[in-house]
Amino acid sequence: MADIVDKAQQLEDLQRKVALAGITFYEGEPANYCIKCDSKIPTQRRRLLPGVQTCIYCAQDLEHRNKRYHWSISMYTN
Repeated sequence: MADIVDKAQQLEDLQRKVALAGITFYEGEPANYCIKCDSKIPTQRRRLLPGVQTCIYCAQDLEHRNKRYHWSISMYTN
């Protein structure tokens, strides 16, 4: 019985890590220019997201890539 519980807990831990990996946490000083494409990050974005490092376009691209990655992981864990 413990084996089933252990496997369920491992699966739950993996699913939690995958879910949290898609969340971006910003810390520190915001960048004036995007670290990916060097375009200027608007003042309002920097004010609303302290520590932001990417412009909205690069952030959307990264989010899209993360969703595809998470989908491929979930395909193998179900």
